[in-house]
Amino acid sequence: MKVMKLKWIKKWNIKSERGNGNYVVSLSDKNEWGCSCPAWKFRRQECKHIIRVKLNPERYKKIEEQLSRPAYVLARVEKPTYDKKNNRLLIPLIRIEPYDVRREAFICYTMARYGYKWREIIEIRNLNSDWTLTKVKRYIENHKNLRGDQNEAGQ
Repeated sequence: MKVMKLKWIKKWNIKSERGNGNYVVSLSDKNEWGCSCPAWKFRRQECKHIIRVKLNPERYKKIEEQLSRPAYVLARVEKPTYDKKNNRLLIPLIRIEPYDVRREAFICYTMARYGYKWREIIEIRNLNSDWTLTKVKRYIENHKNLRGDQNEAGQ
């Protein structure tokens, strides 16, 4: 049995009736609904939160509206570059030897900004366990010259 992973493109924040938290209602690119509440997570039943958003989506705070995460594509580019037309994140084709920490940090940071989860980045980029998203963000913040590169990554 093949399980397809949904890509959530719209999300809304819904307060719980007890007032002790929030749930996130999401709409996928396949027009399927989901919720972070137990009724949907464990039984996959359409819950009251999904029904509320379907009936009146403007009433609830939209968290984000985004395209699906861009495809990771190795390409002949000097630095990570977002190809908006084709929704692709172009990544430098080869690692520069000797190992370039600055370039790797910027690639990881850019991938995280475009929706890649840290464990995916670790696997794709073949990073060792010393690398963490917090360390990468701190590295980028401490090396201000990297921030100028962001414009070339599609921002």
